[in-house]
Amino acid sequence: MARANAAPHSQVGRIAAYEQAMLAALAMPTSTRAEIAARNAAIAAARSQELKDAANKPLSPAVVAQVDSLLGLPPTNPAIGVVGRGDHWGHQRGDHVDHRGDHRSGPWGG
Repeated sequence: MARANAAPHSQVGRIAAYEQAMLAALAMPTSTRAEIAARNAAIAAARSQELKDAANKPLSPAVVAQVDSLLGLPPTNPAIGVVGRGDHWGHQRGDHVDHRGDHRSGPWGG
């Protein structure tokens, strides 16, 4: 009940948005390859948008599996939308990144 009444930008509201996006994705048909691809794209979007915003740590398949389990979502491949999403600073492969003057020791500074 708390998720249903949560402010949209609160931590609970963000988890509720992820849950709703996942329920919508999981309700999509899976009869054809195109439908499966569309469903997987919806799952990936839910994780890379709503869950990423709600997470207080980098997403990994283990984190996704734990969150999905706590929410009571049906099991899915926890790597969809998570694996290969760039480095710990959020850069994607192929992005030009100039680290000159960037003396952080990790993703949260140092």
